[in-house]
Amino acid sequence: MSPEAKLATDERSQRIAQISLENALMALKYFHWLAGMKILDLGAGKCWLTAKLAKQHQCVALDILVKFPHGLEAADVFMKHSQIFFERVAADMIELPFKDNSFDIVLTNAALHHSPNLLKTLREVYRVLTPEGKVILLSEPCLGWFGRQERKSIEEEKVIGLNEQRYTLKEWINNFRMTGFHSFDFFLPFNISKVLKTRDGFFRILGIIINIMPALIRNIMVRRFSKTVLTIFDGFFNAIIYK
Repeated sequence: MSPEAKLATDERSQRIAQISLENALMALKYFHWLAGMKILDLGAGKCWLTAKLAKQHQCVALDILVKFPHGLEAADVFMKHSQIFFERVAADMIELPFKDNSFDIVLTNAALHHSPNLLKTLREVYRVLTPEGKVILLSEPCLGWFGRQERKSIEEEKVIGLNEQRYTLKEWINNFRMTGFHSFDFFLPFNISKVLKTRDGFFRILGIIINIMPALIRNIMVRRFSKTVLTIFDGFFNAIIYK
């Protein structure tokens, strides 16, 4: 990859990261959970999302990264300035160090695809969820029939040792079914218009059109056509998975 192409890819990655953050914040407004839920933030990273949730819920942040500023130690900043508290656990996603039926919700924000073994991770998630528990996925990537240049970047990251996995929508669903989850609700990011505008040509124009649509129509489209879009094109999705 030429320096110019790498720079363009890095800039797009930064935009996608910002859009992922915005999508997560919009999701918190969309999901109306009762206060006091027991929530595991799986792959919490810097714990910013855990800190948001901890204002109303009993939260645990789990990640393999510990050191400040990219790991669990970053939560010290949130706890100091927001006067909140939540537990932090340094562990991987393969063996979760929690008892059965410990959490009402297991949430991941652009993290589950980093698991080295998706099925094993989902079995652990299923185990620690309460009988009526839910998995919330935010900004997870999905492979469609038609790929984009990012696939090449993913392969390059694997070569240098980064654990980047990509699955089709069918593979995501099959893994959840094999684990024992019985119901799935997939939908496109809440800010899908901004996601599309990071791309070129037709997709960028489509993003502009969607952005000027009334919010109600836009939300209906996000829900109704999500599986079709994710099957055909590479993209990102949110999901609610029911135990």
